[in-house]
Amino acid sequence: MKRKSIIKHALYYRKIGLYPFPVMGKIPLFKNWNKKILTPEEIINGFYQGGKLIEFSNRTNIGILTGHKVDILDIDSTEALLNLKKNGAFPNTPVAKTNRGYHVYFKHSPHLKSCSPISQVDFQSTGKFVVAPPSLHSSGNKYKFIIHPKDAAFARLPNWLDQKISAQIKAQSRPQQNDYNHGENVNWYNYFSKYVLNIKKQNSDWLTGLCPFHEDHNNSFAFSPNHGGWICFANCGQGNGYQFLEKVKRDLMEDTKNEI
Repeated sequence: MKRKSIIKHALYYRKIGLYPFPVMGKIPLFKNWNKKILTPEEIINGFYQGGKLIEFSNRTNIGILTGHKVDILDIDSTEALLNLKKNGAFPNTPVAKTNRGYHVYFKHSPHLKSCSPISQVDFQSTGKFVVAPPSLHSSGNKYKFIIHPKDAAFARLPNWLDQKISAQIKAQSRPQQNDYNHGENVNWYNYFSKYVLNIKKQNSDWLTGLCPFHEDHNNSFAFSPNHGGWICFANCGQGNGYQFLEKVKRDLMEDTKNEI
């Protein structure tokens, strides 16, 4: 996509109160991306960080910070969307089609934080981001709005979804060690090293490596060899070791379907 078009869309997002920034694929191009708000001038001309020019180009995608004006429901598949809708209806609000699923845009709810309310669904809030239209997925598919922000205002979360997310946040706030007691004899290092390359020590409890869920060049994946917790800082997800295995199996199954 031409640079002028990318900048035009980024400026539109900024105009409606969202915070766009350049990403390569799904990887932010600069440090502290979740703390820096780009001005319209920086969107047009770029800015320098560590002596390097950071700018939108014909090779970059558009990332949108969540947890400010909007929170975004990141739904991995149509099946997951249908399962979620069994709990209640969605209001009229902007929706984007992703490669395999959907991004549903809602007005920011300050009392909520990021979590996974059900399988294959992530609620992205403060400190997270999503890739926005008309960005290009690595598969060659474009992100596209099904319901454009020009046609629908950002709606509040429906009560049923607010309650479901709140319940999940409450469950996650319990001591994490309890989540891993049943796997205390697992050798988590050997387990993760089957899928994670370029493993390096981060601190006494966490190791970093190349995320197996996206084209990673920055060791954006971290895991604990002590209890099996993991997180991808490029927004692929987080959880315990068993949830990691579930995600690996799900992604492999999806890749197999695509090849067929």
